[in-house]
Amino acid sequence: SGDKFIVTLKLKKESKVRFAFYQDIMLVPENKVVAKGKIVGVALNVKGRPYIPNEFLKILELGG
Repeated sequence: SGDKFIVTLKLKKESKVRFAFYQDIMLVPENKVVAKGKIVGVALNVKGRPYIPNEFLKILELGG
């Protein structure tokens, strides 16, 4: 279609073991939001227990 978009992604802690990715898709040059998304996840350790990976915790500590 020739349209151009900006896609943003933020990681937020939802609970002690859940995290979510928030996504906005904006049409350029208007910077109009045309779609939003939220993906919730839970990671499991080798014992099958929920946990948040250290890589995610580092990002969350820095403010996403």
